[in-house]
Amino acid sequence: MQSPVRIQPQYVQRLLLSVIGLAILILGSILLIDPYGVSPISLQIPGINLAKPARLNIDRQIKPIEVWRKQPKTVFLGTSRIHQSINPRQLENTRFAPAYNAAVPEAYLGENIEYLKFYAEIDKNLEFAFVELFSSSFLGEKEGIKPINKKVVGETYLSLTWSLSAFHATIETLYHNIAKKLEFHYIHDGGYRVYPTVHDSKLVFAGFPVGMWNEFDRIGGRFKLREDSYEAFDELINIASKSGIELIFILTPNHAYFEYFLNTTDSWPVVEEWLIRISKKATVLSFAQPSELNYERVSSDMQYWYDPLHFSLAFGDAIQAAIKQQPLSSTSADFMVRLTPEIVPDIIQKRKNAIEVWAQQNSEFVDEFERARGSRAGGS
Repeated sequence: MQSPVRIQPQYVQRLLLSVIGLAILILGSILLIDPYGVSPISLQIPGINLAKPARLNIDRQIKPIEVWRKQPKTVFLGTSRIHQSINPRQLENTRFAPAYNAAVPEAYLGENIEYLKFYAEIDKNLEFAFVELFSSSFLGEKEGIKPINKKVVGETYLSLTWSLSAFHATIETLYHNIAKKLEFHYIHDGGYRVYPTVHDSKLVFAGFPVGMWNEFDRIGGRFKLREDSYEAFDELINIASKSGIELIFILTPNHAYFEYFLNTTDSWPVVEEWLIRISKKATVLSFAQPSELNYERVSSDMQYWYDPLHFSLAFGDAIQAAIKQQPLSSTSADFMVRLTPEIVPDIIQKRKNAIEVWAQQNSEFVDEFERARGSRAGGS
């Protein structure tokens, strides 16, 4: 009978030290390389970690952490339209600074309720909240929106700084930087998405007619704003009032393509009712008036639009210049208008008149739009 194998104490000690050393090495590399941009070390090293490919598309998880860390005086809430267009550094040296772009792509108003609740709790400096108003956000609320609290955010932070996925993201970050395989799209420290310098807007605009008619069919063949979205709107006002936060809604601009869609689907009465209803209850700054920026000619190299629904950082800069009362020379006197129920009908009529004139001057688009309408669902 063989005697049992005896493990030497020195071996156990060496194994334990090796495990601890490996853990320290992994944690240290995650904190140093910082693949998600949340490390307390916050080092930016050219050729090592400037590009953070793993940071894309995790805004729902990371924005609450960022607001908690940065403690901004102003936050921007909204969908990908705000996410891609608002560089909050444009508000430096104003009463709104420091500001942070906390927008999340495809966010519902109900989600913004959860975000605003949490930000009011953890951000002791928060005084202003700009919230996007886009008609699509009022098509109905998403079921099962998860509440945000310190426990959830703490667990998320732990997973971004100490997990196998974080270590994998660290290796990915090193590879992309050292091999110069840099991501063209990236998320800036201010919370906004930056497009590549080479972006062909014209290609994206070409798919708009078919895409919008498919979306129109998906929502039931008519533009109808739902009551639960209005309830979410009211709740945002209620939270801000209780928390001492000045809430300012931004009616974001539409390109002429989307304005034509509203016109040809006879959606103006719904839009008018919507704007009258919300402007009765809150401060609403409208940037949807017809302008050279909204009606920019479609080309491969557009200044103010990335695609028919997403306006650019240049447009966002113009919006913020108007907000801080330093309007750009490229914008008209009515580029920003504070809506009241009394002036909404006149604003809607101006938008309707302008798009009808535009349609007469852009018959090629109109023909393509009508062909897409006729070809969908077997020619319905």
